[in-house]
Formats: sequence, C-alpha cells, structure tokens
Amino acid sequence: MRRKICTIIVGLILFCINITSAQDDEPRNSIWYSNYIYVKLNKKFYLDNFLVSAFDLDKKHRFGFIQTDLALNYRLNKKIRFLGAYSNSQFRYFNSYKRRFGKDPNLFDALTIHRFGVGIQYRLKFLTSFRFNQKLVAQYYTPQPEKYQFRYVYSGKLSYRHKNAPLHLSPYFQYFLYYYSGGKEFEYEDMDTGEIVNQASNGLHRYRIRAGVSFKPIPKYRPLSLVFYYAIQREFNIEGFGNDLNITVPGRKRPLLPFNNSNIIGMQVNLIYN
Repeated sequence: MRRKICTIIVGLILFCINITSAQDDEPRNSIWYSNYIYVKLNKKFYLDNFLVSAFDLDKKHRFGFIQTDLALNYRLNKKIRFLGAYSNSQFRYFNSYKRRFGKDPNLFDALTIHRFGVGIQYRLKFLTSFRFNQKLVAQYYTPQPEKYQFRYVYSGKLSYRHKNAPLHLSPYFQYFLYYYSGGKEFEYEDMDTGEIVNQASNGLHRYRIRAGVSFKPIPKYRPLSLVFYYAIQREFNIEGFGNDLNITVPGRKRPLLPFNNSNIIGMQVNLIYN
C-alpha cells in the first residue's frame, strides 16, 4: 500500500513539473489567511466551516477574495464519509464583471458567487503514523464563471503524525486536480485550421500542490492547532483532455480565458471539537 501511494505521488509530481515548464504566464504571488472549525454533532454527523481570505502580495497586499464554506458531513464508517456543502465567495469587483456576469457590485464593492457541492471522502491509516485522505467533490457555481459552471475536484492528502513529536508537529503533502464542465461557449478562430469555432473550455485544466506543517501551540488545549503551508496553482491544456484555455485571438491583447496561475503562502487556525 505504501509503495502504491508513493508511486502515485511521485508520478503526479513529475506530471505537474512537465506541465509547469510549459506555462507562459507569470504566476501571481498571494497570501491566504484562513480558519477551519469542526464540530461533532453525534456519532454520524458533523459540521465544518472553512473561511479563507486572499491578498495579492504583488499589489501591496491588495484584497483578492474572501470565501466561506459550510458543510454537513455524514460518517458511514471509519473510512468513508459523505458531504454536502455551500460556499459564498466575495471577489474584488472589476468593471468587466458587468459585461461578463451581468452583475453590479454589491454593498461591499465585490462580486458574489455561490457554490453548491456534494462529495465523498475516503480515509486510510497505515504504518501507525501515516494517514492518506482522498476526496472527490462535484461543484455547481452561480452566476456562471466563463471557464465552467460545474467543477469536479479530486484531492489527496498524505500526512505524518507521531505521538511523541514536539507540539504534535505533523508535516503533510496535498494535491488537487480540477476538471471543468459547462463553461460558456466562445466564438474564435482556430489557430491551427483557421476555421471559426464555437466551443466551451471544458476539460482537465488545473492542479494545486501544497506542502505544509501543522502543530499545537498549546498542547494541553487539544482543539487548537496552527498550519503553515506553501502552494502552487497552475492551469494548463492537455491535448485529448478537453478544449483549450488561454487562446490567442487576433487583435486581442490578452488571450481568451487566460491561465489563472499563482504561488500561495498560507496560514490557518484550526479548531476541532471532536
């Protein structure tokens, strides 16, 4: 089992390195502040809430977005859990959003996007100190972003915990793969054939890799832990896995649906009431 998991992770890293080397866009540098709260309701159900705010380091800490997720989770057994979730996101408003979404800024001078999701999670513990969690989530967005209305996210997290580690120190590695579906159709000239095509940018288009460490600053207060991490996020095109993003259009300065690439420094506070 350990060999299989390691093979998958190494293969994913090599896959991502190859994709990253093909990107032309300079990634943004961001910092994310977040907190996670977990509340156990009974043996089968629990609630969790994730709140994150993002700021652009390249723009003097300019506000990017704030998002809150609320999920109801059902524990089928020790390994399998199901979830239903709602997310509310507030993005910094740009004038182009009026044309792209048909929406005016709200009272906070931001654009509101709602997200609904369902998913399944599989947890595995091996070699006493290692845990490997996998999750598959289907998401629906309204109003519809241009790149997708449905998004499917597969993620895996490998963590190491030792009962005698100082401050309960626990390093981890996490990855995400994103599949876009239901995007808006655009008319543009195919650069290979010269034909005018009308299609959506559906397909496998994003990954995120995160490495970090969690610890308990007050070991006697078990609910509290802190997390620090670094992540990279890249969008990409793969022939045979959907239509392209980042399409060059004659007479247009920016590509159609440009890649959303970023490097992220993150800090998180966890409160787990189990």
